[in-house]
Amino acid sequence: MNFQKCPNDFESLVYRIRSNPTVVHPKFSSFSSRFKTFKLFPSNTSQNKYTLSECGLKYSGVDDVVECFCCGLILHNWERLDDPWIEHCRFSPRCLYVLLMKGNQYVQNILSKYCKTEHICNCETESYDTVG
Repeated sequence: MNFQKCPNDFESLVYRIRSNPTVVHPKFSSFSSRFKTFKLFPSNTSQNKYTLSECGLKYSGVDDVVECFCCGLILHNWERLDDPWIEHCRFSPRCLYVLLMKGNQYVQNILSKYCKTEHICNCETESYDTVG
C-alpha cells in the first residue's frame, strides 16, 4: 500500500482499516468500541485508558494486558513513563493502524531512536539473487 496516496480524512482511513482482510479484530476499529473494553481496566495501572484506546489498543480483561485491534500486538507490564504510541511502534512497526494514524516518518523516527537495526521495509537492501 502506498501511504503517500492515502486520503487524509478520518472516515476514509477507518474504511481502509475496517475493509482490510489482515485486521485481527475489525469490530474494534472505532475508538468508542475499544474504549468500552476498558470498563474493568485496573485503576492502579500507570496508563490512561483513553490514550490506550486512541493508540488502537483494546483491553483484554486481564491485568494490564492490551491488544491492538489491527495487528494483534499484545502489550503488558506497563511502566509509568511508557508511551503507548512508542511501544506500539517499537514492537509492531508494520501495523497498518499505526502507519495510517502516525505516518511512516513518525514510525521511522521511533525505530531510529529505540531500535537501531529495525526497518519497516527492506526493499532496497534485500537481495533476491539465487545461487545455482
